[in-house]
Amino acid sequence: MRKILFLLGILTPIFNLAQCFSDINGVRQEPVISTFATHGSGKYKNEILWLNWGAINPTDTKGSSRILSNSDYTNAEIKINDNKFICLKTRILDVSKVSSDKINPIYSIMDESYTNADNSMFHILRSTNDKNLSNIQFESFAFIRSREAIGKQYVDEPIKINGLIFADAESANSVEYFNLSAKGKWNIIEFINLTNSKYNYNVKKEDVKIDNVPNGESKITMGYGEDKRIAAIAMLKFNEDAYASRDNQYKVNYKSEFKGGGTTAIAIGLLASYADFGDAPISYGSPIHFIENMETIPDNLGVVVDQTNIGKSTTFNSGALIKPSNNFMGTLGPDPNPRPVYSEDALGDDYDYDQNNVRTVLTKEEDSWPASYNRFSYKTVEGSNYPIGAAIKAQILVKTNVRAVLAGWIDFNINGKFDQGERVYKEVAANTNGNVELSWTIPLNRKPFSTFSRLRLFEFNHVSENGILDPNLIVPSSDTLGGEVEDHKIQIISQAVSNPMLLNATPVYNDRE
Repeated sequence: MRKILFLLGILTPIFNLAQCFSDINGVRQEPVISTFATHGSGKYKNEILWLNWGAINPTDTKGSSRILSNSDYTNAEIKINDNKFICLKTRILDVSKVSSDKINPIYSIMDESYTNADNSMFHILRSTNDKNLSNIQFESFAFIRSREAIGKQYVDEPIKINGLIFADAESANSVEYFNLSAKGKWNIIEFINLTNSKYNYNVKKEDVKIDNVPNGESKITMGYGEDKRIAAIAMLKFNEDAYASRDNQYKVNYKSEFKGGGTTAIAIGLLASYADFGDAPISYGSPIHFIENMETIPDNLGVVVDQTNIGKSTTFNSGALIKPSNNFMGTLGPDPNPRPVYSEDALGDDYDYDQNNVRTVLTKEEDSWPASYNRFSYKTVEGSNYPIGAAIKAQILVKTNVRAVLAGWIDFNINGKFDQGERVYKEVAANTNGNVELSWTIPLNRKPFSTFSRLRLFEFNHVSENGILDPNLIVPSSDTLGGEVEDHKIQIISQAVSNPMLLNATPVYNDRE
């Protein structure tokens, strides 16, 4: 499910029963136009939420071309279900000579890497200061808005934004450049060349200093190209001291300066809902595991580097976002998604998807549930493998460098949810890299139809109080930091029905889905 939003893709608005920036009746109070790309060839379309600009009215779903001011902002809303949303806001704190504008496809690679179906939604930031500097400073924050059920009051919980994305929206010429500064470290994660030749394109990374003393910020400068269809996308992982306090919504600040030969343009995105979601049918709830320790392969430029021509380099290698290497179940770390992919086969998170949301490649990322328990034969005689009172003993591969809790649920009674009586759990020691057994006893109320299981790996400190495990925090659909969630379908092969008259009353099907 990876493609990148480098103005070479397609953007889809994230609204539907809007609640993040709406009144209690769901009526929009502020526009929501920032979004993920849905089209294009970019690698990270599932990860990067692109900031769109220029909305005017609360119901706008697209930006517009206009001069930006200190009062401008952009919002994003990611619907998890009818009772839970991830909300993001970015405000302009200070701006000089910057407008919102549509990209020019003559110069841009973003219209082929990250865009929407009609290439009309992406309104990036353009310099209006012909051949001179433009400046802009931002503040971003995110929160989960959730309620227990429809009709209940919403509660907001701040969450941290993992990373910052910076892209050349229209390929720079020989005198054009743009930079972005924030507290963290920069890596080029994608370099796109839509030509058949090598052309100049330069990158510089440096520590920001005040009175010759580093202030903790890093600055990346890109540009000085040849107006060809080449450009770079850079990612910054925020340092812990980049965040404001929880009471101040974990806000992060960053600023940009750019200069055109005439005018030039930049695109900025966020790694916001960088998380692992459940993919069983929606009735089973919407657990979220936020991946705080986002991992990357660094580019080979180094943390600090003088101006380097990566466009003509024969040795430059881009960095990359990678799956977590610890604190997960199975053989692979969780695959971050922008939102849940609910599915009737619990494989929504295991596939890549094309721009039409059609399944393509089966990644098999979720592989911790034992294959021997994927399929049972239902019989009422002793000796079958699914009789009442029998044990299901699942060996779950766990890799964690912190103290953790492994929990599992099986919907035995087929009521479309995971009940507390269907839960088992076990504490896991730090630095475990091996199988952990979860054991269920098949209850009296089990039904002979296919069902679902859920596995969750929690970091111990998120399900404990004062160092003591709190079972009330081990639930099937909460939000938590770290760890992983996996959903699996369990097929139950039912008894064949021999009396056809019974079909008119209570049909029982073989291998009921």
